[in-house]
Amino acid sequence: MDASARKVGSAVTEFLQQHAGLHFALVLVQLSIHDLPGTDQRIVVPSIPLRTTNIVRGIVQIDDGRVSIVPPAPTTRSEKPTTLSEDEIFAALDARVPGTSDRLVAFLTGCEDLQVRWEVKKTIIVRMTVGEFRVLVFVINANGTVDMGYTYGIKDLTRGFVQKVVNAVPATVFRETPKTAYAKKTDGTFLTVWELLDNAPGIRAALEELNRTLLATDAKSAE
Repeated sequence: MDASARKVGSAVTEFLQQHAGLHFALVLVQLSIHDLPGTDQRIVVPSIPLRTTNIVRGIVQIDDGRVSIVPPAPTTRSEKPTTLSEDEIFAALDARVPGTSDRLVAFLTGCEDLQVRWEVKKTIIVRMTVGEFRVLVFVINANGTVDMGYTYGIKDLTRGFVQKVVNAVPATVFRETPKTAYAKKTDGTFLTVWELLDNAPGIRAALEELNRTLLATDAKSAE
């Protein structure tokens, strides 16, 4: 980030600190413009050097006219800043079943040794990255449904993983298309995040199976 971007970032930070009640996110978009030699054309490369996050703040209490500021009750998620999208989707999950967000974050954090990482867009995207493989294992929606149908083109590598998910979650069946394998409920509906969490040891075992398969395949391709 260059000096001008840092200056803008500093101004944004100062503004937000003065207006803590604002409920929106700000993103600084930087456009790098490059001339193409010998032509009248230009290439514009966008980047995001700065985005705001929601910082956990203190809670103001007024008792008998006395004001005090105390930290919020600690949770797994309160240990780091979050974006508004993340807050909203976790709030939606917690509204259905209280405590879901903390359980989910704790589970995903416990799987980081398997190269599992997650991010929030409009959904919670859970990936496993091993070498050249970036496998989108779960897409968790705000209503709690879990879509496993995004592992296109690597069905042979994900079969064991999907089968172990089926073994772990009751009333679940193995499904496949020409390009992907996935698990669904016997009634044709999606699995839910609560079914994954209620059967966490089995889901962990499924992720371990996928990790072993990807590691072996990646090592073989490197020979």
